[in-house]
Amino acid sequence: MAKEQPANNENQQEPEELNLARDLRYQKIYGTNVLCYSTDVDIRIEIMNEKIPDREGNWVYMSEGLVILTPQAAKVLKEHLEETIKKREETSGKIAIASERRLKVDDFGPSPVDG
Repeated sequence: MAKEQPANNENQQEPEELNLARDLRYQKIYGTNVLCYSTDVDIRIEIMNEKIPDREGNWVYMSEGLVILTPQAAKVLKEHLEETIKKREETSGKIAIASERRLKVDDFGPSPVDG
């Protein structure tokens, strides 16, 4: 009787360590606030630091960058964030969130961004 052969991907070994390389276009963006929303194909995260009043006295949040993720990548990010925040709070105490930091897409007009 012939021995069953494993599928090709079962023969591949997982690397013992992962390495990270940064592309020439790599950038750091510091954010004090975020706004998350979904399109029909992806999940988007606006990274913000500043808010300024417009002429009518309404606040305008200034986005410094946009992260666009597949739904799968967004879910992995959520898992990593939950683990990282848990570890941070274990060493540094509970992270308080001011109410003005809890932005939702519904708080904005028809579209949070143009395009």
